[in-house]
Amino acid sequence: MTLDRLVTRSARGVGRLVAFLYLVESALSVFGQIFVTSSVLVRGDAPATAANILANEPLVRAGIAAALVSAGLHLVTAVLFYYLLRPVDRGVAFLSTLLMTFSAAIQALAALLVASALMVLVGRGYGAFSAEQTQALALVVLDWNGLVYNLMLVTFGFWCAAVGYLIARSGFLPRPIGLGMVLAGLAYATYLYPPLATRLYPFNLALAAGELVLVLWLLTVGVNPERWRARHAAVLAGE
Repeated sequence: MTLDRLVTRSARGVGRLVAFLYLVESALSVFGQIFVTSSVLVRGDAPATAANILANEPLVRAGIAAALVSAGLHLVTAVLFYYLLRPVDRGVAFLSTLLMTFSAAIQALAALLVASALMVLVGRGYGAFSAEQTQALALVVLDWNGLVYNLMLVTFGFWCAAVGYLIARSGFLPRPIGLGMVLAGLAYATYLYPPLATRLYPFNLALAAGELVLVLWLLTVGVNPERWRARHAAVLAGE
C-alpha cells in the first residue's frame, strides 16, 4: 500500500503515527545533542573536555547514535506530514519537506562532528598531533557542533512555520494549533543570531510549546477524517 492510499484510508491513524515519531525523534535529539554534549563539554577547557569524553565514551557513542537516528526520524515525519498536508497546498507541503531534509542533513553533520571529536581523542590524533593539540582539536570540533546545531534549529524553525501555515489553512486541524507552530518556528529562527537567542532564552523556547500542543492533539483528538477526505477530494477534482 502506498503512503497516499494509507493516508486516504486513515488520516487520523497516520496523524497519530506522526505524533508518536515526533515524540521519539525529539527525545533522541535532546538526549544525543543537548544532554550528552553538554555533559562532556567544558567551554574553553580542552583538557577537561577531552577527559570527560574519554571517561564517558559509551555515553558519547550512544549520544551520537541517538542523534543520527533522530535525523532519520526527522525525514520520516517530514514525508508523512507531506502526505497529510498535501491537500492544503502541494507546493508549500513540498517546500516543507525540502526544509526538513536540509535540517536532517545538518543534524546528522552535527552528530558526526561529535564522532570526529571522539575519533581524534581515541586515536590520539593518529600520531600527527601532541596530546595538547589533540585536546584542542576536539574542543574546536565540539564548538563547531554547537554552531551547526544552531543552524539546524533555524532550518527546523522554517519547517515548523511552513507546517503551521498549512495546518492553519487545512480545516481538518484547528487553526490555533497552526498558529502555535508558526510561533514555534519564529522561536527557533532566533538561533540565526545566537546572541539574540541567548538573550531571549528561555522565553523564545517557551513559544516552542506549539509543537507539544500539536503532538498532543494528534495523539488524542487527531485529524478530522471527513474534512481531510473532503479537502483531498476537492484537490483531485481540480486536477
